[in-house]
Amino acid sequence: MRGFDIDGVLTAGYIPEPGDVVISGRTFNEYDDTVKAVAQICPVYVRGVGEYGDQLHAGWWKAIMIKLLGITEFYEDSPVQIEIIQRENPEVIIHQVGER
Repeated sequence: MRGFDIDGVLTAGYIPEPGDVVISGRTFNEYDDTVKAVAQICPVYVRGVGEYGDQLHAGWWKAIMIKLLGITEFYEDSPVQIEIIQRENPEVIIHQVGER
C-alpha cells in the first residue's frame, strides 16, 4: 500500500489513487479544502495535535501510522521526517520528493 504526505508531495503534483492513503503532519486546525479534496479520493490521516511546523513530532506520527497501516511505500519531502520514518520502518520504501 502506498502512502503520501500532503505538503511538498501532493502539492507538488503527486496524485493518490483509490487504495492509497495520505498521512499528513498537519494538525486538525490545518484541515483545509486541500485535505477535504484529497479525502474524496482516499483516507487521510492527520496528526491532530502538536505545533505547526514541528518536523520531529510529525515524523514520529507518520512513522507510527505507516507501521499501523502496513504502508510499504511512502512519498515524503522532509529529510528530517524521512530519517525518522526510515529508522522506525526500515522495510518501507521511501521516495524523497523534491530537493531540500
